Amino acid sequence: REQVLSHMADGLPILFNWGDDFPTAINLMATEALGRPIVNNISPIELMAQLNAAFLYAPPSRRPGAPQRRSVDGRKTAPMVASAASPEGPEEATRRKETQKQCQRLILPRTKNEIPDVFLRRLDSHQQAPEALICPMMPTEDTKDFVKRMVALKENETPGMLFLPKGPKESTAEFEARLKICRKCSALVLPRGVQESPTDFQKRLELQAGCQISIMPKGEAEPDVEFVARCKLQARCDHVIHAYDSTREDTTVYADRLLAQQEAPGRAIAPDDTDAITLYAERARPKPTPVKQPPAPMPVSATDTTPAPAPAATVIARQEEKKEEEEEEEADENDSPLHRPPPVANRIVLGCTHLQSEPAPATAVEELAVETINLGTISFRTLKETMIARGVPADVVNKAPNKYMLKEIAQKYDCKLDFA
Repeated sequence: REQVLSHMADGLPILFNWGDDFPTAINLMATEALGRPIVNNISPIELMAQLNAAFLYAPPSRRPGAPQRRSVDGRKTAPMVASAASPEGPEEATRRKETQKQCQRLILPRTKNEIPDVFLRRLDSHQQAPEALICPMMPTEDTKDFVKRMVALKENETPGMLFLPKGPKESTAEFEARLKICRKCSALVLPRGVQESPTDFQKRLELQAGCQISIMPKGEAEPDVEFVARCKLQARCDHVIHAYDSTREDTTVYADRLLAQQEAPGRAIAPDDTDAITLYAERARPKPTPVKQPPAPMPVSATDTTPAPAPAATVIARQEEKKEEEEEEEADENDSPLHRPPPVANRIVLGCTHLQSEPAPATAVEELAVETINLGTISFRTLKETMIARGVPADVVNKAPNKYMLKEIAQKYDCKLDFA
């Protein structure tokens, strides 16, 4: 009952569109038990609930004089009556009614697809699995397939379990692979769908092995990525997720529905439930990371004379220029005026100074020869040394920040330097 209620959205059942994948065997069984086909727009869980309700059986009361009722708590108390189309003979009917007393599910009479040996094999399976729903042999099966199904269902003790016959698109290997999953699964394992490739069916069986809720076959035009995502998501939900339904949704809405189902695994969401899809899909979408805005620049006052920081390209250019200057200084170090002998006018007069009546007068700077300086090739350090050697005060020279300031200082002190 809880599983059936899980298929209710806002109190209303979700309508399922099975397409061509609705199991024919279930219709045959329902027609025999109810006298009519079962509705084909419900989920596999609701389908099994209705089928079990129709097949529940309670043995009649054995108390003497107790009134005979047709049903007890919804359970049938009388074996089924074979229809005129059934080939069941009197002995087979008697055998079936005797076996029925040991079972909790109704036993269907022999069908036209069953030979006597096959029918007796089915009665034997009912005795060994008294709470199982057992479908008679179908036209899609041969005797070997039917026997394999009877052997497999004995290994699953889930009450009301149904192993569906071989599907019209299933190969023998695929049918055996499904029976292997059915042995340990408490849910209805559906045969290969009309829209499923062998790879699709194999993937669904692989994921059904770890899921106790039925996984619907691939829908018509269902994208491969979403099909696998739905099969994986089914294990997180306690209701059957509807396959892609092109009559009620497009692929974009279907992708959103799976996203919404992931956010709300406890709620069944129909393909056309746009309100629920929008609500839960928006919750499931990752929120964008807020972008940090850079801090606003500090206002620059009119009296603020602090220079703005140089761009990275300018800094790199200055570093390269400094490196070139250092290389030039290293190359011109040996050619520095400090390593050359001083001019004649600045040399110390050697000899017997006591014979001199007065010291030798200093030669004026104006007597120096004019030296041509190429401002583009001379290094900053060499230019400073040249100016100091020509009489410019060292403290004045060292205060100059660049070669162009040195040029102005040289012109001020008239040290006979001609800048080219």
